[in-house]
Amino acid sequence: MFQEMVRQVHQNAVPFRYVLADSWYTNSDNINLVLGLKHHYLGAVKSNLEVALSKHDRGTGKFVKISSLQLQPGTVLTVYLRSVQAPVAICGDILPNQDGSVGELLLLTTDVTMTYQQFLTTYQKRWGIEPGRQAEYHKSLKQNASLEKLPTRTHRTQKLFRILFHGFFWTLAESLPSR
Repeated sequence: MFQEMVRQVHQNAVPFRYVLADSWYTNSDNINLVLGLKHHYLGAVKSNLEVALSKHDRGTGKFVKISSLQLQPGTVLTVYLRSVQAPVAICGDILPNQDGSVGELLLLTTDVTMTYQQFLTTYQKRWGIEPGRQAEYHKSLKQNASLEKLPTRTHRTQKLFRILFHGFFWTLAESLPSR
């Protein structure tokens, strides 16, 4: 469904540069699709993602888990994935939790020119639908993603769909003209 929606948004010529997603959607098939449509992918990744530190390492099958890299906040590293030809950039950030503990956010993008701050700022837009623009956002989502064709007929399945894809379709709201 993710790929169908990306293709539909692209087909409808909605202008966007990045597809943002959580770790659930970050995989080589989705990354390659977005790259093939001439856009960039930016998503969270799990700590067990394996990367090669150079093109040569990828060619020889030398991969390490991203967790072993101990990425420091402020650091962006260019690495290679098994099934994505283009290099990708990764970074990590430490985030405080409400209970006082800390969590780690690991991000990956196909835009290897991104700075650390651009990584964080852009990824935060995933949830940043401005108050007062939700109606425009949902109208655009419905029109550009062909929601009427989805098999979501009950209130419960429609609500579940909106929750699952809200973060991904921030690009639609970002493409709306500023007022």
